[in-house]
Amino acid sequence: MDKILTSIVSHCKVMTATLVMTFGVSCGLQAQSITLGNSDGTNAVANETVTAGTDGMAGSALYYPEETMKGYEGCCISSIYLRLNQATGDKGGRVFITHQLDGTPIVEQSFTRDKSGGFTVTLDEPYQIDGSAIYIGFEVDNQRTLPFGKELVENEEWVKRSAEGWVRYENPYSPVLYATVTGDNLPLHNIRLAMAKVPGYVEVDSVLACSAQVCNLGAEKVTSVAVAYMVDGEQVATETIDNLSVSVRKKADFALKGIKFDKEGNYDLQLRVIAVNGGEDAVMTDNASQLQKVCCRESFTSRKVLLEMFSTELCTACPGAHLAISEEFAGDEDVVELCHHAGFYTDGLTIDASTAYEWFYADDVLYAPAMMIDRTNFGQYYPDAYNYGVPTTNASATTARMLYEEQKLLPAFATVDIQSQYSADDRKLNMTVSGQQLLDVDDMDKARLFVFLTEDSIFTQTQAGAMGSFWHRHTARQSVTPTWGETIDLAAGYRQDYEVTLPDEWVADNMRIVAFVAKYDADDKNNCQVFNTNTCRLVNGNAAGISEIEHNSLSQGKAYNLMGIRVNPQKGNGKTIYIINGKKVIR
Repeated sequence: MDKILTSIVSHCKVMTATLVMTFGVSCGLQAQSITLGNSDGTNAVANETVTAGTDGMAGSALYYPEETMKGYEGCCISSIYLRLNQATGDKGGRVFITHQLDGTPIVEQSFTRDKSGGFTVTLDEPYQIDGSAIYIGFEVDNQRTLPFGKELVENEEWVKRSAEGWVRYENPYSPVLYATVTGDNLPLHNIRLAMAKVPGYVEVDSVLACSAQVCNLGAEKVTSVAVAYMVDGEQVATETIDNLSVSVRKKADFALKGIKFDKEGNYDLQLRVIAVNGGEDAVMTDNASQLQKVCCRESFTSRKVLLEMFSTELCTACPGAHLAISEEFAGDEDVVELCHHAGFYTDGLTIDASTAYEWFYADDVLYAPAMMIDRTNFGQYYPDAYNYGVPTTNASATTARMLYEEQKLLPAFATVDIQSQYSADDRKLNMTVSGQQLLDVDDMDKARLFVFLTEDSIFTQTQAGAMGSFWHRHTARQSVTPTWGETIDLAAGYRQDYEVTLPDEWVADNMRIVAFVAKYDADDKNNCQVFNTNTCRLVNGNAAGISEIEHNSLSQGKAYNLMGIRVNPQKGNGKTIYIINGKKVIR
């Protein structure tokens, strides 16, 4: 692979030589046992209903394939820990190890419990691991629900419900179920590449900076890892990350210096951990990231980012979130905001499209303040922020900034140009939105154009949690296009014309046009990402020397009317012009 910058290859050849010489070196203290289990040790963060009442057998099981169990060959499973929400009753339950869930178990042992909570079942006959695939699980009577914890590592899991039998478990949790592995030859080094962030776009001769996360499943603390860069199936460079300190069954993030490409092209890039603490890894099959297609070009067009909020006047936590986000992105013209009055009941500013967009929430889970960044689910990289596997998440300034910076790593996939003409005499607004495709992306045929009108500074005294007057920002007043957008041919370029008559109560000077191009997949709410967005005001004729700004509250500055007389901002009627800190604000 001669397309990678040669200086980086040379540097990495030195590191590779050092790596080979240090294979087999052991460092740190060795654990006396290893835990097999997917949960992170949290006793319970969720409960799964497994029976309609308490009558019927329920259970959980973990599956480990041969390639995983080969790393533990020669060791034994001596005990199994689990947690229950109810006592077992007379029938009790059993723990088991088997090759088939409905087959004859290799090892099983019965138990009874007269109270809820966690407990360990020590096996009378420890299971000698021979490297073959196994299920580790339990079945138990008299349970309506089973406790599940936060997921540490992702493996195949099963749940037994009395009405269904054994079915694959797909929710983002893991059963509180662990097996203890003991022996004289526990694998010292066994890491899981839990996550890798590889940008999909980079300019020629610019660093493609990557990062990753490892989970330590071995018996020894991880202090260093060596990572290979695989480009189009060929190892072109390696990089060693030292000074790590990853305890057993813990995760750690680390940044990589990255690589460069010296010419345009499309490349398949994969990160692969090739050594841990200078030695071999016991299970190499879980050490590689997914293939990332990297598009390298001389230059890209920068994108704007769509921030959609869900908020209503009944939400007591919403004012604080609005204010914090407003302050966080003050003056940032690359953030385009659109606020839907939905998610926590509705109010007088709710429009039909906003209610329809509650589809982006998880089923039967509605809340506010919530938000979406470019209608994208970032749960792969930020699982703590995405508990429900959908594009919506709790709205906060910290999370919004984090996700905004993540999304800004992507270029614009299409252009969105807005031209408008507004007549104050008849309150007619004419708009033209046009653009073209910039880059190839998946499902380009699902592209839709969305156009909204929003209004700032809508005065209210009925906002819960505001303790007085409140001004709504970026409120969705109208979906100019159909709720799920206008079908467009992005590859051929698009141009759409619209005319709207503004109601008298809308303040034209406070309004914006918000337009964006996004995918729409009616069968997958996680496949509706935004390609690019843009916004503009309706009226450009500001008074000379005075620029328009927006504030969440007039209390952010001293308020004067145009005669220079100080006024009480609490008495604004929604259309009064103030000068705040030398700038014009229309309320």
